Parts: sequence; structure tokens; C-alpha cells
Amino acid sequence: MRVGILTFHTVANPGAYLQAYATMKTLEEIGHEAVLIDYTNWRHRYSPWSFPLLHPRTFLTHPRTWMMIHQRERAFAKCQKYLNKTSRFVRRSAVSSDAFDAIVVGSDIVWNYEGRALGRDPIYFGIDLHAPRLIAFAPSCGNVNLSRPVPKYVRMGLPRFHAIAVRDDRTADLVERVIGRRPQLIADPTFGLTLEGLPEVHTFKEEYLMVYGISATVDTETQKAVSAFAREKRLKTVAVCYPHDWVDENCVSANPFEWLGRMQCARYVFTTALHGTVFALKLGKPFALRYSPQMESKIRPVIAALGRQDRVCSDARQLAHVLETPWDCPSTRKAMDAMADEARKYLEHALA
Repeated sequence: MRVGILTFHTVANPGAYLQAYATMKTLEEIGHEAVLIDYTNWRHRYSPWSFPLLHPRTFLTHPRTWMMIHQRERAFAKCQKYLNKTSRFVRRSAVSSDAFDAIVVGSDIVWNYEGRALGRDPIYFGIDLHAPRLIAFAPSCGNVNLSRPVPKYVRMGLPRFHAIAVRDDRTADLVERVIGRRPQLIADPTFGLTLEGLPEVHTFKEEYLMVYGISATVDTETQKAVSAFAREKRLKTVAVCYPHDWVDENCVSANPFEWLGRMQCARYVFTTALHGTVFALKLGKPFALRYSPQMESKIRPVIAALGRQDRVCSDARQLAHVLETPWDCPSTRKAMDAMADEARKYLEHALA
């Protein structure tokens, strides 16, 4: 069966790229031809390059920030060659959806209809998609406010899906509100990503503590705590992909596979991000997670499902204790593998 994947595969974010790569690999493993539909609307496509227009003062006073964004975009663009893709579509109406036996939408926050930078695009809700089968595979609506009215295209699109399984409770609430039944909860496709056999392997011998998360999600007290812990352990602090002005080194131009290599070789990991958490768990790293208002709704269900609340640093003063507390890596990996297997079975059944 020829299966199209519609997701955010071009975003210069390790989690966004790796979830697309993992979905492609999962479909191939269960015997299908998997193809990324190379579509992004204009707003989503050009949002990284709009930084000088949206933040003119920062651009003029901190041009290095803009250069870092440009470097990351180029590094990620080079990894597009590892994705099996269609020709490029720049308009929703031009997407050749009838060329597929089925289309899988997701994962990532493709259902965040309030995200201006994401274009608020109806296509991710099935509008203008004409494949025989339409399947939602672990999409998320992010931080949408469900007390507000749901857009018409969302109410029209969701009932068109033949199978829906989502990534978090908020998205399940949205689906239940629209179609009247609660969908299955499944793991993000990166749970099933095998690190062996990746197209690029990166190793690092230096001693460092890796920081991963958008700078706005790390408060001042936590910055001080991370820096103090690293100094005590005689480690560098290295921020990967997203720059921070308080770390020893910013490695912004890392591609998604180098990002994985950086995490695999790090002595410790501090993160505020979903996929930083997922891969720290998969790799069995000594790590600490700090919730932020921007990310908490996406990460909390993963922590709860795996019973790993011991990795959450609810107060900056707890950071050293969390980082140095051992945890049961084998049982967590086993649980993640079981969740990945459940997601794979859902996909097999939905495509049958």
C-alpha cells in the first residue's frame, strides 16, 4: 500500500524531523511504501525567515541570533535527503492526495489551529484530502484553548477520518467534543525509533552537560542551578539547536542526528522539551526535566504514563538531586517499547 504522510517534516526542530522520520520507518517496517507529502503552506514555510520583520530590534542589536537561526535551517535542510518525499506542493489544492491508498496525518502539533506560525491550515484536518483512507497518527492540538469555539473546518474535517488516535488528553478532549467519542491515546512515533542504523552517527568525547529547550522556557533560577551543577562537576554547559546566552557553548547548527549524538554522549541532560525528555528516557541518561507553561501539557502525559515523575525538577533547588538520582532505565525502556508496539498495531489495524 502506498501511504502518504502529512506532518511538519521541514521544521528545524529535532523532534519534528525525527517524528516524521520515525513514522516513515514504522510504515516501512509493517510493509508499506511510505512517502512524505512535501507540502507546507507559505506562512509555515517562511516563518523561520521572518525573524528580522517580526523582531526588528533584536535583529539589529543581536544579528548573531539571526545567523544562528539561519545555520540551523541549513543544517536541517541537508537532512531532507533521508526522507522519501513527493514533489513539492505550495498550495493545498495542488496536493495530489488521490495518488495514495491512505494518508496518515501526524504526529506533532499539526492540529494546533490557534498557532499563527503554523498557518491554521485545514488540510491537516482532512480538508481537500481525497485518499481512500484517512488516518490520524498521534497528532496534538498543543495548547489550544478548548473553552473557545472550534473553527468550522475542524468540525467539518475530523469526522472524515477513518481512524483517530492522538498523543495527549487535550487533543482527545478536542476530538471527543467534535465527533462525540473519545479516541485512543498512543505514544509519539519517536518511541519506536531504533537508534541503530541511523543515516548519520556522531560521537563527542568532551565532557559536558547538554541543555535542550527554547530559551524562554528556562527561568533565571534554573539557569543558575544548571550552571552551578556543571561547575561543580567540571563540565561545560552546551546548548544544542536552541541558543542560550548563559551557557558555555551554543551548538545551534546541529542537525537532528547530531542532536541525538550530542545527547547520547552527554554526561547529564537538562531539558524543558517533549522530545528532549523522550530521547533522554530512551538513552537512559541522567537527566532533569523542568516543566514550563509552553510545554507542560505535551510532556506531563508522557511522564505520567511512564511513572517517571522522579525526573521532574519542580524547583530549581532540586536540580542537583534529580540529576544525581539513579533511575530504572531498563523498565522504562521496556514500557516505551510496549507503547511503541501498541502504536504500531493501531497503525497496522487502521491500514488493514
